[in-house]
Amino acid sequence: MKLLLNWHFPPIPMLLAIGSLWVMFRENPRTWSSAITCVPVLGYLYANVFAIYFSRTPISISAAVAATAVPCLCLSFFLMRRLRVKSIGNPKFSRAKAALYAICGLAFASVVAYGAAYVPADCTTPKCEFGVSLFGSLDYCIVWFACVWSGMMASVSLLALYAVISGRWGLPEDFERR
Repeated sequence: MKLLLNWHFPPIPMLLAIGSLWVMFRENPRTWSSAITCVPVLGYLYANVFAIYFSRTPISISAAVAATAVPCLCLSFFLMRRLRVKSIGNPKFSRAKAALYAICGLAFASVVAYGAAYVPADCTTPKCEFGVSLFGSLDYCIVWFACVWSGMMASVSLLALYAVISGRWGLPEDFERR
């Protein structure tokens, strides 16, 4: 009951979640990359749950980011298997460069998730109050931004690492045959 009574309905995260649901169900043909559209929906959901039930600590923010990134990654894997995708990635990047960018992306997502736990939650300026009216309370907004941006970066980075390790990273000759 506490979750229903304290649920947040800020306009920008709600519109992004509704828009991503619309894209997810209306996109034809579906591709493996359409799984990234579930990040704003899961970010909205987990930001509400984690802002209401948990205090803002690095562990709780990281758990919210992981809860956002892992389902998107699993949906990408499912779509890749179902659509029989042979290779992914940009053929301009070597496998080493792709792995380096993926590791840097994971590190950046971790730093953002850790730093979000220590952002002050006080609002004194009119600009801040306008932001609160668009994005919700500061506790909710901080968890939402961490879920959406870190979750997106972590899921894409893990997908790139998977492609590099499994040998699915696109080579230029794979893309020339298409």
